Amino acid sequence: MKVGWTSNNHAGGWVRIALAPYGQHKTHKAFDDNVMKITCYGHDQRPGQTVYGDCKHPCNARAGCEYQAYEEDNARFDTTVKIPHNLADGDYVLQIKSAMSSHPHFYYSCARVKVTGGNPNMKCPQSKLIVVPGCLKGTAVELKKYTENSKPAQFCYREDGPGYIDADMYRVPKNVQCDPRITCAVSIDGKGCKGQHKMADITNDWKPEQICGEVKPAPAPTCDDGVKNQGEERIDCGGPCPACPVTMPPTTPADRVYRSD
Repeated sequence: MKVGWTSNNHAGGWVRIALAPYGQHKTHKAFDDNVMKITCYGHDQRPGQTVYGDCKHPCNARAGCEYQAYEEDNARFDTTVKIPHNLADGDYVLQIKSAMSSHPHFYYSCARVKVTGGNPNMKCPQSKLIVVPGCLKGTAVELKKYTENSKPAQFCYREDGPGYIDADMYRVPKNVQCDPRITCAVSIDGKGCKGQHKMADITNDWKPEQICGEVKPAPAPTCDDGVKNQGEERIDCGGPCPACPVTMPPTTPADRVYRSD
């Protein structure tokens, strides 16, 4: 499932994504105990387009009919998440928690999701480690504020076990048509915004999406594709691939791992 957020002309920082049953969603603890992932808020990577934590919306955010297919492609104001297999049928609330740029406090956004066909009898203890990618830092809320009290949800991302939330990221999301850039009304450069990739094709701010033709999936990840994906510790090693050499330097020096206890 594609999950995105609007840049609001800001850049830098992180996003925490959590999922809690509807009815339990009115407390912070329900989301703190069910964190799916932490990823980058995003920034405009084009030369000279992000300055002092700001950019001009849509800030090169990903359009509808496009999606994040690789873990390291994490700076375009969206991500993909896999719906766990061990959820009971019912409604859930997907929460985004973020503090972009120099904003001194968190902002929250939620979506109600209906889930069917799961097996709640499955038990999938996850690691107590939360892997956080190296991102363009925000200038106000530090990373530890995202990770404190955060615990990985005990979700099954495979039909037969724990799995990894980003293992199937290359597959086309069912809601790939959604366009989280929403509207140029929030841009500090409305005219320029309309000229950005497919922004003029968004005709309904309340249901922002694009008309897609065939959206082909990215190539399935392998252990020799030169990309850090499918839960690899480094590029093409660790996780489902052969162990990484001890002397091999990290491919993403800013990656950090936090214990949830």
